[in-house]
Amino acid sequence: MLRVFAVGDLMLGEHLLYAGHGMAAACRQRGAAFFLAKVKHLLSQGDITFGNMECTVGFQATRRDAFLPRQMLADPSWPDALADCGFNVVSVANNHTLDHGEAALARTAELLLRSGIAPVGFPLRASPLLFEKHGVRVGLLAYWLPTRMLAGKEEAICSEIRTTKDHNHVVIVSLHWGDEFASNPSPDQIQFAHTLVDHGATVILGHHPHVVQRIERYDEAVVAYSLGNFLSDMHHLQTRDSVVLQLEIAREGRVSNWSVHPIRMGDSQQLEVISNPSVGGSAWPKHELLDCDATGPSRALYKQALARCALGVRRERLRYFLTHLTCYPPLVIPRIVASGWFRRDPYPWPRW
Repeated sequence: MLRVFAVGDLMLGEHLLYAGHGMAAACRQRGAAFFLAKVKHLLSQGDITFGNMECTVGFQATRRDAFLPRQMLADPSWPDALADCGFNVVSVANNHTLDHGEAALARTAELLLRSGIAPVGFPLRASPLLFEKHGVRVGLLAYWLPTRMLAGKEEAICSEIRTTKDHNHVVIVSLHWGDEFASNPSPDQIQFAHTLVDHGATVILGHHPHVVQRIERYDEAVVAYSLGNFLSDMHHLQTRDSVVLQLEIAREGRVSNWSVHPIRMGDSQQLEVISNPSVGGSAWPKHELLDCDATGPSRALYKQALARCALGVRRERLRYFLTHLTCYPPLVIPRIVASGWFRRDPYPWPRW
């Protein structure tokens, strides 16, 4: 029996909105191991423990157009802390791993491998990452899928899944996709996930929305549309609640059992398993009820919900900025104002 644990986004550097008082600052004060101390007992049980590495590690910016020298840049102690907690695979197929250029990404891969963590996903690895344990052969693929990059690549992705399945019992597919802060996947995402399962995917691990979305059993596969933020400096309550997805995979490659462990990041940003998910001011996880059938009415409903969510995100960003002005380094404040975050759509990717 192969045991897999999976979490969502590992955002270990600071976003501009939290410059000077976010995750990187907290890590300098407390050390990386502090944030994982209360979940180590759980994650260290996995034969495969996976997360989405949405940052670079220990390298200054090399590109003139990099956002800020330290934005989305994690402390070099993080790979060892993650490995000590049980992580042995991370996806680098996302929209932040190249924020500081290819040299920074290469250095990140070097530090991860030195700690015993295998990075997977474009641009580091086009071919699948292969594991074999307890007689189960696993191929792991990772993709970054904004809509503008998806067009014309569906068949190529399905073909790679089929080829990987031909030589392995299990195919795990990591997808960085969807709309940020949307509490449900779009109908087109659901349809695409089902297509990947039809072509041989055993497990789909989604991330990027920063909030937990539905997990479903489709055919014999398990599809997690978004596992939420595991570690980040985001302050919205929904972005501080996440899950650890646990999968038990039999020797023949079938997911025999799966479960979720609710996780909350507290005020100190330390993670802990939630024994009573309703404690803390909101039910966990918080979902809008949407009809997700791939038909016309559900698409319209999805767009309406997304528009409401976008307005709420803009208002919340502005409120946070104005109430935390004293936390920012002085030179950062005009940069935040110039970014236009409070006026524009928070979803920079073309829609699904």
